[in-house]
Amino acid sequence: MEATVAVAVVGVVVIALYTALTFGFNQVQFGREDMRATQIMVRTMDQLRLFNWDQATNSTTIPTTFLEPFNPDDPTPDIPGHGNGHGKGGKGKGGTIPPLVYSGNISIDPFPESALVYSPDVRQVTVKLDWTSASGKARSRSLTTFIARYGLQNYLY
Repeated sequence: MEATVAVAVVGVVVIALYTALTFGFNQVQFGREDMRATQIMVRTMDQLRLFNWDQATNSTTIPTTFLEPFNPDDPTPDIPGHGNGHGKGGKGKGGTIPPLVYSGNISIDPFPESALVYSPDVRQVTVKLDWTSASGKARSRSLTTFIARYGLQNYLY
């Protein structure tokens, strides 16, 4: 009887340990995905701030959608032994792992408070990223800022 209880306790401890490790690794991966999303959004915002007013308000100058890989150095990674021979470590038997890709959307809208005197000279810019995490969970992040007709872009060059 005592041996059965000991085995049950060990089983519960092993399952709890495995669950804690899995949860920890998933949280680290979510953190890495969020950090990369933040890098992409900040870089895109910095690029948008450099456009002059005519470029920023012309709907054909700035693309409204874009794709960005999680790993810019290796956008289509292979697992050794499972790859198609084209990526890093690819001596395997076909079947690449689909890469984590961020789908971005840029929207440039009028200033939300239209009653203000300067509202025609300001635009609200939102960069939104959507992606499916490595664990299969749909994720999304967005960043919003403002650009002005007489803003920073007039003083850089």
